[in-house]
Amino acid sequence: MNRALLFLLILSSTGVHQANCEPSADAHRQQGWTPSPDGRGTIDIIWSCLFTVFICCWSTTHVDIPEPGTNWARRMLDRNICLLIAAIAPEMLVFIAFCEWFQARQAMQAPETLPTGWTMMHQHYADMGGYCLQWRTPEGAKCGFLSSEQIAVFIRLNDLSPSVLLSKHEIEDKGKADWFVKAAAILQALWLVLQCVARAAQGLAVSTLEMSTLAYIPCAIVIFYFWGSKPYDVQTPTILSLPHLKRTAAGKKGLSDTGTDDGEASNAVMQTLVINYVRFPMVDKCVASVQNALLRVKAFSQVSVLTGVFYLIFGGLHCAAWNFTFPSPTERLLWRICSLVLTFSIPVTWILTRALMIILEGGISRNVRYGSEEKVKIKLPLWLTFGKEVKFGGVEAIQILGMVIYVLARLYMLGEVFASLRSLPSSCFESVNWNVYLPHV
Repeated sequence: MNRALLFLLILSSTGVHQANCEPSADAHRQQGWTPSPDGRGTIDIIWSCLFTVFICCWSTTHVDIPEPGTNWARRMLDRNICLLIAAIAPEMLVFIAFCEWFQARQAMQAPETLPTGWTMMHQHYADMGGYCLQWRTPEGAKCGFLSSEQIAVFIRLNDLSPSVLLSKHEIEDKGKADWFVKAAAILQALWLVLQCVARAAQGLAVSTLEMSTLAYIPCAIVIFYFWGSKPYDVQTPTILSLPHLKRTAAGKKGLSDTGTDDGEASNAVMQTLVINYVRFPMVDKCVASVQNALLRVKAFSQVSVLTGVFYLIFGGLHCAAWNFTFPSPTERLLWRICSLVLTFSIPVTWILTRALMIILEGGISRNVRYGSEEKVKIKLPLWLTFGKEVKFGGVEAIQILGMVIYVLARLYMLGEVFASLRSLPSSCFESVNWNVYLPHV
């Protein structure tokens, strides 16, 4: 009797356990805006995803150093615009981080040309505007910064003492790397991944907003790695004084006997030696990255190959929602098309551009080889290039077409993830039964 009663208790508890694991009978019923007193609601999905995107973008965005004297409002505007760009197109920051890391690593491969104790952090600090030169002209005070390559040259010429360079500890002290925020970003990303995996395992629906947010996580991981040595949120550069720079540079440039006065010679020399600060450094970098992506692929480098692989991963995560339930069949079809565009458009256009260049360089005919350069020109409007006049030849038209299609697909998917919230499967609002994995809790 006792054994029979014990068996019934065990069987009934097993049945409840299995019932909790299975989705409800109307799991595929469409449901609109849902409040969240019991379980999770629409606002829970939105806030969880938006917070994950925000904290990933905020913790990974390593802005360049602004010009000395830049006010707080301009710094924040530059950072916020960069955050907006990262939220809309995180792959753009990945491309910038790729390029900066490979450039720094390439410079580090020739240690004999670098100052003693030079590290990747020194390399990034110099190239982000860390070492500032100031000089006076008849028009007023001017400033610019030295790149890492210029600093190494000046040290070899004894125009710059290595003692004025910051140590690694001093650079870390100038940076404001908030490891608490980075740890919070990692934990939030892991929690979102765990939620989506558990929901898939229990047959519960996942929204397209959550799936799209998952695509930000590999972006954050890649940027964490490639910008791991780049100082974070440095607001003021190191001011250098080079009393012999004018004399040495003037002698090398042939300006000492030009007949110009001292101020004009000094200004001319400094303008050729320093890199000018820009008003919005990160915005300018994002614009430059778009222009570089549109330039013809002359050869497949590590940057282009890894960037192409990353596009495959980034778009592939959106393809994971291939069989999701959408409010209408048209929206599902458009999502499928756009996810394929995100995955293949950029790598395919790069391959086509390179293949066309190989054909043209093969010398089919002089007319074809050079006619595509001179006769077919595409001039972008100034408002698209922030006042910079840019012309592209016929070869680049392939990449421009691929970029336009990519941007349109990306914008549609950003709108669709919120539009689809109006009608989600009812199981999307069911909470994960964690007792399945933690039976003793």
